[in-house]
Amino acid sequence: MDRNDANQGGEDNSAAVEHVENAQENRDALAEQARRTEATAGDSADRPIRQTNADGPGGAERR
Repeated sequence: MDRNDANQGGEDNSAAVEHVENAQENRDALAEQARRTEATAGDSADRPIRQTNADGPGGAERR
């Protein structure tokens, strides 16, 4: 069986190929954004953010 025979019986995978290409582009863009952010962030970006109690000083109200 040659390559043309194999392609004629299969389903259209162009949407899947496009999806993979878009996912790879997004991955690369996110990696580049992370590099830029790390390069421009100050030293304070390395410290964790102190969490505060979102429910207020007394905690969640019980009903």
